[in-house]
Amino acid sequence: MLGGVDAQTEFAAALRSKANGVPSCLKGAAQGRAERRFAVYRNTVAAGLIEALAARFPVVERLVGEDFFRAMAQAYVTQEPPRSPLLFRYGGSFADFIAGFAPAAPLPYLRDMARREYAQGLAYHAPIASRCRLPRSPPWIAAVSPTSGSSCTLRCSSSARPIR
Repeated sequence: MLGGVDAQTEFAAALRSKANGVPSCLKGAAQGRAERRFAVYRNTVAAGLIEALAARFPVVERLVGEDFFRAMAQAYVTQEPPRSPLLFRYGGSFADFIAGFAPAAPLPYLRDMARREYAQGLAYHAPIASRCRLPRSPPWIAAVSPTSGSSCTLRCSSSARPIR
């Protein structure tokens, strides 16, 4: 049975790396069986995270192919565990990871595509603005008088994300 922050930390570390072995907080099975069972669990977690990345970055996957993408995602999953319980937020540092991933070096545009896809996903999941002061169609700007233009405030939707 798990209990306490230390056990959770040990469990999370064991999920990320085979080198950490089976967490000591797991009880009730012979060591060999526990290792096999935990390896299945570790692989299931990694496979789920790789699938989440593939769903989040479909263009990146198409650009490099499924095999390359899955190998790159496996390396990322090992290095970067989720930091949020919301799976749609996973992969926020994937573009930076790609930039330092040596096999992706011949594709300098790949990290930019990952940034775009991540921003697109955040925009998709952003809350819809409940109130708008101005109509959303472009003609509204023509309706602003020259004398009142300096008092207008333009606000981006909460779904807007700058991409560099």
